[in-house]
Amino acid sequence: MEKNVSKRLLRLLAIVLLSSLLTGILMPAGMAEEPMDKHNDTMKVASPTVFASIDPHYVAQNWDYYMASLLYEGFYDIDDLGNLTPRLATGCEISPDGLTYTYHLKTGVKWQTGGDFTSADVLFSIARAQESPYTFDYVASVSDVQAPDDHTVIITLGAVSPTFEWDINRVWFLSETAISDLPNGFTNEISGGTGPYMLASWKPDSKVVVTRNPDYHGDPAPIGIIEITVFGDSNAATRALEAGELDFATILPSDWERIVASGKFKTYIQDTNTVVFGTMNNQVAPFDDLRVRQAFNYALDKEDFIYAVDGFGEPVSVLGNHNLLFGIPKPEEIFEYSCDPEKAKELLAQAGYPDGLKLDEPLLSMATDEFSIPAQVLQSQLADIGVDVEIRTVEQSALVEALVLGNYSMAMMGLSLSVDASMVTMAYKSDFINALNLARYSNATVDDLFDQAGSTLDQQERLRLYREAFDITSVEAVYLPLYSLTAGFATDPDLESSIYTNWYYWHWN
Repeated sequence: MEKNVSKRLLRLLAIVLLSSLLTGILMPAGMAEEPMDKHNDTMKVASPTVFASIDPHYVAQNWDYYMASLLYEGFYDIDDLGNLTPRLATGCEISPDGLTYTYHLKTGVKWQTGGDFTSADVLFSIARAQESPYTFDYVASVSDVQAPDDHTVIITLGAVSPTFEWDINRVWFLSETAISDLPNGFTNEISGGTGPYMLASWKPDSKVVVTRNPDYHGDPAPIGIIEITVFGDSNAATRALEAGELDFATILPSDWERIVASGKFKTYIQDTNTVVFGTMNNQVAPFDDLRVRQAFNYALDKEDFIYAVDGFGEPVSVLGNHNLLFGIPKPEEIFEYSCDPEKAKELLAQAGYPDGLKLDEPLLSMATDEFSIPAQVLQSQLADIGVDVEIRTVEQSALVEALVLGNYSMAMMGLSLSVDASMVTMAYKSDFINALNLARYSNATVDDLFDQAGSTLDQQERLRLYREAFDITSVEAVYLPLYSLTAGFATDPDLESSIYTNWYYWHWN
């Protein structure tokens, strides 16, 4: 792909798991105690899509990202709430002007492929991240990187960045020696990182297995083996969970009551960073006409979408969850479309479609219920204003590629970005076309407002700038924002997990 084909892209549908403490259970007298190794030191989870890459600077799907996070590390680990935990750094000093970051590296760290981890590897990795379309925005503010010795890295910014302390920790480090002969986006080559897990088996369309790194520099991974099996269908994954073939699964609303009533699993519901939305290619007809995009937004009754998923959602106005992300405005804080089919028809008539509109290209969607159900609701609501569109289901990796490259007209999609509104701006900024800006929208005023919000430490000013920018994008009907997803999860009763953390922190009780 070209240099700007994805930048931070794309932790699509990164539905995460909520922590839940398992209370102790007293065993009746005479009952045989279960063996300590009843799980055989293995955790089994399901992936909704095939894997594409384990190159940490070229991952485009959420499950590739999950996999890479087990193998590779940065200065700190960052969870979905923005908490930082030391990994390859022992500390960081930030200059009073906020422009210089001095990281002190952990000593004695070995690459899985052999050799010592040093500051030279950090310099190589940052330079590589700057050249990757998937990661360069994380280091866009970096003007200089120096390594005065093997265990010190000094990063100088060209301008103050309120999110750099998070951004830099999304860049994971590679050994130049190990990957010198590998192509960008390498897949099944076991290049080795410094992480708590090692790649043991790579069958990207069926199953990927990682095992505990016996020479890990930190605490050994509590779970020795993680098996990730590809299930293209959420119902199949739920059946596998019920059959004892999985230890964790996201549960569809339609199955939730049955899973809870079974009493076999630890279950919990949690608000997530995932937003479900319709995306329209603003560069192609009919969506290059503002009136058509506005008409489609007026056609939406968002409560119908939430009802269709059994109440597992909350309406949104932008592609971020205002309950979890700093800077995302609440619906009443910016322009909000009401459900007004007559206004929608009026706008379509003004755009040259007085008798309705038949879309030549289909509405693309993944086949899983999480997307096929809202796609059907959208199809029905558009029919009410005279718009005829068929639905075509597409495998996730193919759908992501089509949307990133602009080879589509309209689609149903999900996006999950954490910590700060600066992540969500990538779905709207001009320089993220051919990346996370799936709508291929461009507005210089919006770009400038987002840039200002990303270059000031004044949080109240950042909030004001974000509200002004998102108000414009809402008026211009860039997307069809629907709802933030409330997700239900079920795990083996013995599994201690946190929805916001890396699997490295999970363990058997």
